[in-house]
Amino acid sequence: RLGVDFVTTCFDEETLAKFEPWIPFIKISSSDITNIPLIDCACSYSKSIVLSCGASSMDEIRDTVSYIRTKTLVSITILHCVLNYPCKPEHANISMILTMKELAAGFKNVTVGYSCHVPEPEASDVSIAACILGAELIEKHYTTSRVKKGNDHYHAWTAEDVVRFREHERKTLLIM
Repeated sequence: RLGVDFVTTCFDEETLAKFEPWIPFIKISSSDITNIPLIDCACSYSKSIVLSCGASSMDEIRDTVSYIRTKTLVSITILHCVLNYPCKPEHANISMILTMKELAAGFKNVTVGYSCHVPEPEASDVSIAACILGAELIEKHYTTSRVKKGNDHYHAWTAEDVVRFREHERKTLLIM
């Protein structure tokens, strides 16, 4: 109703089947980049695929994208991701986006994005840097409060953070 998409990462075929009607694209976690049964299931829905690539080699990324291409021509976004929770800004390795763009250029309909686990206040700057280098999608965990217990809340964005990021992004794009 508000124009905000619901997205979840499904770690098995049963959960994917349950959520597929409500998600605009299918997100594959870094831990499942070589999970062929799950990737086959994802390909069967003919929805865009977002593939997180944390801790993956370039060969694994290339092989998985090649495999998906044998099944479907849906759009694929490969996400640069550092599997540190939280990720220090100096460990974000944003320049990896350039390497991933080179890999993506070898395929039809493949773009690059960034999965950010950097906490605020630096998360916005790191995500803007990713955009400047060509990231077309930013994944950021969302929370209603960073003081909640759990693995994701302390490095997630609140609604206010999202608004600040979008304003920063608009200014940066205008400058560019």
